[in-house]
Amino acid sequence: MSELIYPGTCILLPKPRQDIKHLWVVLTKPEGEPAQVVIVNLTTRRQGSDTTVVLKPGDHRFIRQETVVNFSDARFAPVGPLEKISELVGYEFDDDCSDELLQRIREGLLHSPFTPKNILAYCKSRFTGLASD
Repeated sequence: MSELIYPGTCILLPKPRQDIKHLWVVLTKPEGEPAQVVIVNLTTRRQGSDTTVVLKPGDHRFIRQETVVNFSDARFAPVGPLEKISELVGYEFDDDCSDELLQRIREGLLHSPFTPKNILAYCKSRFTGLASD
């Protein structure tokens, strides 16, 4: 089990092929060989955004304006490279999200029509009994 990567971990890194950094939130415990987790990113709310989960300043210190969870971009991420983030210039861990925020994002992933089917199927079985997580 990773000491650095667990549900609620927040990591600031760019989306693939983009320079703009987004806050990514780890939603699942590391599993598998090699270990992986499901992550989602937060992005500024724009016209046409998925509004399943809308966040406001105060929900996390990183959020400065109305923000949404980009469920369409939810993905599996290998734990090994995520653990090395703190060693790389320009990448960093941010404050963990609160248990309440993690719960809201997890519930949103299960309800968003934009969540990729493979991510939805994986998370459905892992988000049962969230209170004991």
